[in-house]
Amino acid sequence: MKGFRFRLWRRFTFQYSLVLFVTALLLMTFILIFGFYLETQERRTNFYEAGLDSLAFSVATDYAFEGELAISDNLQQEADARNGWFQIVSEDGNVLDSYPNGSGFSDSYSMQELTTLIDSRTIESHHVYTTLFEETDETYLLIYGEERITDELLGLLQAEGTTTEVLQRFNDHSAWGYVFDGDELIQQLQAPHSLRNPSMGEVLLHQAQPERVDAYVQIGEADGLTYVVYSPIPELPFLPLNEVGTTLTWIALSILALAILSFIVSILWFTRTFTKPINGAVDWLEQLEDGNFQEPKTFGKTKKGRWKRPYHLYQELYQSLSNLSNQLRVNKEKREALEASREAWIAGLSHDMKTPLASIQGYSIMLANEHYDWESHETQEIGKVLTERSNFMAKLIDDLSLTYRLESHAMTLQKENVDVTELLIKSIEAFQHDDRSIQLQIDPSVEKAYVDPKWFGRMIENLLDNALKHNEQETNIRVRAFMNGDDTFTVQVADHGQGMSQETLKRLFDRYYRGKSSQEHSVGSGLGMTITKELVQHHGGSIDVSSELNAGTTVSLVLPVGSSVEK
Repeated sequence: MKGFRFRLWRRFTFQYSLVLFVTALLLMTFILIFGFYLETQERRTNFYEAGLDSLAFSVATDYAFEGELAISDNLQQEADARNGWFQIVSEDGNVLDSYPNGSGFSDSYSMQELTTLIDSRTIESHHVYTTLFEETDETYLLIYGEERITDELLGLLQAEGTTTEVLQRFNDHSAWGYVFDGDELIQQLQAPHSLRNPSMGEVLLHQAQPERVDAYVQIGEADGLTYVVYSPIPELPFLPLNEVGTTLTWIALSILALAILSFIVSILWFTRTFTKPINGAVDWLEQLEDGNFQEPKTFGKTKKGRWKRPYHLYQELYQSLSNLSNQLRVNKEKREALEASREAWIAGLSHDMKTPLASIQGYSIMLANEHYDWESHETQEIGKVLTERSNFMAKLIDDLSLTYRLESHAMTLQKENVDVTELLIKSIEAFQHDDRSIQLQIDPSVEKAYVDPKWFGRMIENLLDNALKHNEQETNIRVRAFMNGDDTFTVQVADHGQGMSQETLKRLFDRYYRGKSSQEHSVGSGLGMTITKELVQHHGGSIDVSSELNAGTTVSLVLPVGSSVEK
């Protein structure tokens, strides 16, 4: 059992540890990767709005930590990747910093120039985008400009057509293009296989959503034709963390460490919560194994007898263990009582066997005496005694054999449609020679029943034998038979004799129990009621006994009429 407890603890600990660790690791990894992916995609596909705002926030946070308003490394890498430039402009129009140095259109701007730049978003061949950010109660303008290769390639395509030099220029920049006449595609230049033969509607969709094809789209018209140029969106480098990002990373790592510590504490708590009740159940089983069938007094319960919280999950198991303990205890008590009854029964049975054997042995010795000549009437008298004693022993052995056959279901009933009245009369006639008063009352509705006539008669004879044997000579015995409807009928054997005690009534059908000592009656095996009950059950019926001391006894047999009875 110790090995089982250790395996149980190890299994729960390992499983919860593995599940929690893997779940946390996957979740954190997913959040990081997905967050980085979303940021990258947002910067790539919506750089000029969300991406630029993110970079402006990066400039502001750098200024908050470093006290210097400048183009950060993040912005420089963005500019290099996109072949663009950045400027930071103050409220009065002065350029505070630029990258690359000297880039942009001016070292300072008037309000009108800034307004024109913000509204037009295009100056000469440059695409210009702006965003505002605040820091220390002042507003700054972040300007980003880039000269896209699509503008140059579009101009070459419109001016020179598909010459070798133009195609080489397209190839140098991994670009491709199309020429439309209205909505009809008339020419395509180095288009990828997946983007061949697009419609004008698809081109317009790509221009509005460049992330669909990972390329910028520029459209122009000349000489009645529409020219389209695609150039790949530059791959962005992984941006290193700035000071704020580093701080946030340490905070995230601290939270992760705290989460891991919480997981460990949770694992230990869960392991204890789930294994402690099971260990208690194992202790209970060990107690049962040792023969102690009492429920542990303090096991899993409060002083008020309620289950403690960790044990709620297993309360059905504990209830089953409690039922098992009670059943084992009851079985033990029954077994001990049965053993005692069996010993008493064997002692009585031995006495009952010895009495006829002693008579048979004595008369056998007398008959074997060569010095005495027996008269005829003496021989007949001895023969009667020997016959009576041998019949008693044979009946005793037959009853014992029949009991075991009935209990092991080794006997098959030979049922047939018989007249109940005839069977009852025949059973009563077997006792008429004793000059005892037996009254028979049969309801006219009782006719035939589907029973085994031999064993039906044996049941009635057992009941009559008990009634006559355990009552005085003048006791009246009454036998009644009546219907209980269409399916069953009842046979009652009642007397107004001495009755039985409650102890005798309770154990009347126990095979090894005798309500009276074997010395009181020298005849009878003590198995009559056990046999009767088994025979009734084999017929699909039931038996009921009611009795009071000095008031009499009533035994009722309820038997099915039988499905094969002829109506």
